[in-house]
Amino acid sequence: MHTHPYSIRYWPTWMAIAVLWCLSQLPFSWQLGIGHFIGRTFQLFAPRRRSIAAVNLSLCLPELPASERDRILAGQFVSMGIGVLEMAMSWWASARRLKRLAHVEGLQHLQAALDRGKGVILLSAHFTTLEIGGRLLALHTPFHVMYREHKNAAFDRVMKSARIRHFGKAIPRGDLQTHSLLRHDQESSALLARFSKDQLRHGPGIRRLQSRPRKADNELLTESP
Repeated sequence: MHTHPYSIRYWPTWMAIAVLWCLSQLPFSWQLGIGHFIGRTFQLFAPRRRSIAAVNLSLCLPELPASERDRILAGQFVSMGIGVLEMAMSWWASARRLKRLAHVEGLQHLQAALDRGKGVILLSAHFTTLEIGGRLLALHTPFHVMYREHKNAAFDRVMKSARIRHFGKAIPRGDLQTHSLLRHDQESSALLARFSKDQLRHGPGIRRLQSRPRKADNELLTESP
């Protein structure tokens, strides 16, 4: 990625980011409604993803009636839409606001692992709540995250700066296979990681943790080889 993030080709991205910032300032109940609308709209205008998800559901849950699989499919797209707004909140919402919306359970287990004096790797699947989940966890304990450069330079600039601001350190994903990750693991800190099925096939990658369970996640929309 060599293009400057402020070049004219990225002006539409900056306008979209500005809209996203405005939406992140709305009450959370409003954001849920807007996210629901975004998700259902995406479902209408993404026939290929809709088809992939429908096939995956039919293969994985053949015992369910078609109406139930359709309900799960619609819920997946709604989760994606809400995830867009949750991502914006994770970047720009204050700690005080976020603490009123959620609580984290099981922190004593993480602290017990850290008390051993070595680094801890937190592993998550690729859910739509990864971004907001990581920010919520960071309100209670400091940790680092892995980082993959985005192809859109403007989006990459905003996303990376937010993660560095909230997590302290964004480690390049390629470092997963270098000694830098091993050095980190020897530190008394935590690293939040996620693996998708594609990365399990071609090599691991790392990202953020989910904040609350949903019945569907991003993997539902991924086409199998």
